[in-house]
Amino acid sequence: TLAGIPAAVVSATNTSVVVRAAYRASATTGDIVLLASMNTVVRRTLGWSYVTPAIISSVSPATGQLGTRITVNGSNLRQGGAVFTNETKFAGINVLSVITSTDTQAVFAAGSGTTETGGTLLVADTGAFVSRAGTF
Repeated sequence: TLAGIPAAVVSATNTSVVVRAAYRASATTGDIVLLASMNTVVRRTLGWSYVTPAIISSVSPATGQLGTRITVNGSNLRQGGAVFTNETKFAGINVLSVITSTDTQAVFAAGSGTTETGGTLLVADTGAFVSRAGTF
């Protein structure tokens, strides 16, 4: 568990465990608790913090082409991360680059792809992501 919330194990070895955190509607801090197959418990006290979920409030412009600067406004956009990755997408197309980013605004250069409409997917370097449908 992560701060008392069950987490899905993605992969595990004798020396590391990768889990996917479940959604939590508010910020909290708590223990990381791992339960091995032999009922052995490994605990790190106050080892995990959920951050307040991100919200995308606007994306501008709503259309563009290769290199178009796209501005995303919202709150807690990086969700505890330092930067966005190039896995960030607009209408299913990866961004060309991240120009600037804060927790309230990010500017990207649009990547190249076929004409599509769709949503916005921001991916932080922590693996956390936020999306909003019908924005691009």
